[in-house]
Amino acid sequence: MHRLSDDDLAIQARARELCDELIPHEVDVELAGGEVPAELARKHHDRAVELGLYATNIPVEHGGQGHTMLQQVLVQEQGGRVTNALAWLVALGRLRRPA
Repeated sequence: MHRLSDDDLAIQARARELCDELIPHEVDVELAGGEVPAELARKHHDRAVELGLYATNIPVEHGGQGHTMLQQVLVQEQGGRVTNALAWLVALGRLRRPA
């Protein structure tokens, strides 16, 4: 059985923290047809960067986090707790900051 390392658990906890911040916005975003207000997108994109969750699948030398495949899955697992539109704000591989 594989045990998660301290780094793995820390990444998972940071992703959970971000998704917990997104959950209160789910109803409003869904009622808006999945459109995420620009201010919300910018705020949480910046938060994802701050938490080290931005571009998890991109190598460090290309501007990403360079997380392992397992760590990427741990982040995506948490992203699955929120609606699809908000899950994108976890910034899984997005390289451009929302306008």
